[in-house]
Formats: sequence, structure tokens, C-alpha cells
Amino acid sequence: MTFQTFQLIWKIAKELTAEIFKISLLSYLLFYLIEDFFPGFVSSFFSMNILLGIVVGSGVFTVAIEKPAAESDKEAKIKDKIKIRDIIFIVILSIIAGGLIYLKTKSLGGLGLVISIISGIIILLMSILLLTEEEKNDQI
Repeated sequence: MTFQTFQLIWKIAKELTAEIFKISLLSYLLFYLIEDFFPGFVSSFFSMNILLGIVVGSGVFTVAIEKPAAESDKEAKIKDKIKIRDIIFIVILSIIAGGLIYLKTKSLGGLGLVISIISGIIILLMSILLLTEEEKNDQI
């Protein structure tokens, strides 16, 4: 096996593992949400712990083999401006998250409503903060 063949196989393995991580994480979160609202719907067919093991294993491998981003990539990300579609997407997801939190806390009455509204606002503000944050870790 030549060195170029090994590099090609390594690159394919890295990309495949990253895709497995993304798909398994999304599947686990979706199944967990379904299981939360309909107990026994997912767990009666298979153990979600197996999927969680795949998520953790592929996540650890993905993080361990990932190269740090080049300086030009960091500068390009900083120069990207926040777009209106990003804001709309964040607002919609914050409303959905607040609604899900309300569904879980509605037994508390008015306090559940307050908790869900505050949680939605916190999610909205944290998302915008993360989206607009400039990296200042170079000094450390």
C-alpha cells in the first residue's frame, strides 16, 4: 500500500466518521424527543443506549482527528456578517424550544409559562451571541 493510498483511505475514514456522528446525533436527539412525549414508542423496538454509544464513539474519534482550522478560515468566519435568514431561523427555533419547555412545565401553571418565556429569550440571546462572537482566544 502506497502512502497516497493510505492518505486517501484516512481521508475517507475521517469524513465517514464525521457523517456518522452527525447522523447518529440527530437521530438520537429525535428519538429521545419522541420517547419523551410517547414513552415506550422507541424503547420498545431497540435500546437507545446503543445509538448513544455510536454517538459518543464517533464524536470522540471525530474530535481527536480533527485538525485545527487555518488562520485564513478563522478570518473568513469573522468577516462573515450575520444574515437576516439566520436571525429568522434563530427566532423560530427559540419559539419552538420555548413551546417544548412550556409543554413540559404547564403543570406548574403561570410559573410554567414564565419559565418557558424566559428560557426562549435566553436561547435566543445565547444563539445570537454565539453567532456574532469574534474569536479572541489567540492571545491565550
